[in-house]
Amino acid sequence: MPAQVCPQDHTAWCSKDGADLACCVQGTVPFGREGSCGCAPGNVREADSLAIQRGCTLAKESDELQTQNLSRAVFKHLKQLKQCMESNLDDEGKVAGTMVTKLLLGPTGHVLSARIAATSLPSPPTSQCLLNLFRTIEFPPPRSGWDEFTYPIQLLSQDDAQGPENKVQSKGKAN
Repeated sequence: MPAQVCPQDHTAWCSKDGADLACCVQGTVPFGREGSCGCAPGNVREADSLAIQRGCTLAKESDELQTQNLSRAVFKHLKQLKQCMESNLDDEGKVAGTMVTKLLLGPTGHVLSARIAATSLPSPPTSQCLLNLFRTIEFPPPRSGWDEFTYPIQLLSQDDAQGPENKVQSKGKAN
């Protein structure tokens, strides 16, 4: 949590290591460690009228399109998702269940934090593998500089799936 106190209508930003970066008007984000702020790479939401008044661009993508873009970013890593599952099969060659990951994205789409919000996976190594993978995915830049979303992923055993391509199912949800 940033230690700095910012003026009204500003957001305090800090680095991953907790160092104060900048106080930026809502809808803008820090660039570098010198306190410089600029328009969020993912543009801004309607509610961020101060940033729009100062020249930032209003995001045109809907929540549905944003969710689709998040899912596309995850599915670029389908091979690694399957490897997490296949490397941790139980004695009968199965692993099945659902894991919900809560992710906080920074201005450029990098993952600031990731944690397991809920899981029914019986294999802690599978859960950890998936969580570690989510931490490496580069997502589209979020609107307004940061976003938190949940991403459920369901792993199906070979018996439950209709084929190898149907073993991993997911649907992200931006909050």
